Amino acid sequence: MACITAVSIGATLPASCAVAPTGTIEPQCLPAPVGGTGECTTPAAMACITTYSLTGTLPAGCVAPTIPAACLPAPMSGCGVCTDYPVAKLMPTCGTTTTTSCTACSDPHLALAHGGRADFKGEHNAWYSMLSARNVSFSALFQHDDFKNPHKLVHGSAMKSAAWVLRTNVTGTIVTVEYNATASSSTRALVRVAGNEAGQWVTHGGRPFKIENVKVELKEKKLSGAGINTKGKAWHGTALIVTSGNWQTNVWSKPYPNAAANPGKALLNIQLEPLYDADTDPVAPHGLVGQSWDGDGLATDGLLDDYTSSEVTTQAMGEGAIEGKAADYRLKHKFATHFKFDRFDATAARHRDVSKIDRAQRKKAEPVEGVGAVSDVVEEA
Repeated sequence: MACITAVSIGATLPASCAVAPTGTIEPQCLPAPVGGTGECTTPAAMACITTYSLTGTLPAGCVAPTIPAACLPAPMSGCGVCTDYPVAKLMPTCGTTTTTSCTACSDPHLALAHGGRADFKGEHNAWYSMLSARNVSFSALFQHDDFKNPHKLVHGSAMKSAAWVLRTNVTGTIVTVEYNATASSSTRALVRVAGNEAGQWVTHGGRPFKIENVKVELKEKKLSGAGINTKGKAWHGTALIVTSGNWQTNVWSKPYPNAAANPGKALLNIQLEPLYDADTDPVAPHGLVGQSWDGDGLATDGLLDDYTSSEVTTQAMGEGAIEGKAADYRLKHKFATHFKFDRFDATAARHRDVSKIDRAQRKKAEPVEGVGAVSDVVEEA
């Protein structure tokens, strides 16, 4: 439900999503910070609304009084406040943002929920869980590499591939998605459905893949924060957008800057968007980035690498910002869903205990545009 999404992810609330009677959206459909009552912004209600908006059907648990009537369509014992026309017509545009900021970019620098920051090098050729939530697993492949920037040599790492395992919320069908970094202007993602040997390629300009609450598409989208010296400028490129009910993942394949010294090299930048209030989910999300939605509204900062020298070897592994240690998040293969803190099959899971994180630096959260990761690259001025 896009009008709810626009607020949940911190995007600007469009005028058409104003609260009735001055606007068109009823208060049940919006959270309290923008004048709503929040009845339909809970994780359970959002899952029902999202599924209905995509498929026209409701999962078995989406019934009153478990779910408030305002959050259910009129034909299915609801009152349709948040699902009926014209609200439904506004949903595709209310949450649209043309520019998002990075969650994990470059070497990779992690931008965490509530304003936290950390660097994470990873082991060479290792897959790590970035987000683990109920029915959603998103991981990235880390590879060590040298970044030859105009005035600095960085011995660091980059995210080279991304993989998803998704379980649909009507039939429980398993869907996998894989996407690789490439210096080519043409990118594509491979989608497979369990029980079907043939995969489907998703390309820019081609037909999106869609099944129940899962959607995979490639389209133009701007990204800010994808470099150290971007001077606030957004990078425009093709993003792979994977939506799975409560979560949306945006991934950009980006050539290395200073192309003459880094020929043919590319990396991934990622950004995570919860389409609901992830801080109150009874199955608390986890993973290197996902765990930062820990319900306390405070930033947790981890170690940052020192880039002051002309030659730098990165070492930070998220210390101070992650529960446990980096090895706890390493996966056996790209489509593995199990690790120490996995949530893929969970029906209930508590938030992490931040007090037990070693060397955690706590501070008051500041607003951030997005959550994700970028790589160790200095943009050319």
